[in-house]
Amino acid sequence: MIEVRSAGNGGDPKYSCSIVIPKADIETVNAINAAIDCAIKKGIGKFGGKVPPKQMAVMRDPDTLMRTGMCISWLL
Repeated sequence: MIEVRSAGNGGDPKYSCSIVIPKADIETVNAINAAIDCAIKKGIGKFGGKVPPKQMAVMRDPDTLMRTGMCISWLL
């Protein structure tokens, strides 16, 4: 079931997963956002004391990706 895969461009194979979190689970969403903020603060030293201007979105809202307005979960 768990298999290492290449991204399709011939790169090194890597493990990957997606986690689906219900939007109604505010406690988990808040905990993940707090962990993301903590990681950013801990990594500031690597970027000359500043937060990088462009950060990769860790949690994505499918409603903004698909513009359906019907998604009830976050993707992580």
